[in-house]
Amino acid sequence: MRTSPNAYPAAGRTVGAQRIEKDLAQLEPPNGSVDANIALIYVGLVNDGPAMDWPKKADQARFEAVMMVRPQFDPLRRDPRFKDLMVRLGLGQ
Repeated sequence: MRTSPNAYPAAGRTVGAQRIEKDLAQLEPPNGSVDANIALIYVGLVNDGPAMDWPKKADQARFEAVMMVRPQFDPLRRDPRFKDLMVRLGLGQ
């Protein structure tokens, strides 16, 4: 069974979440799905800065944009940068 990328921060396991983020960020070549999952870690850590940086990287890496409709991204939906990204991906209005 796969663990959700935001499971560690949701459980208050900040150190574990940061370790996973570091491991994922070092993967080569860049992978949009991994980038989106890193964003979910930061959403769980309630760190909007990096949480918004990683979806942009995912977009540049041509990931499956439908990932952005996951409810785990709900905390970012009010952010104008997230709204712009969703429009750019064809998932928002």
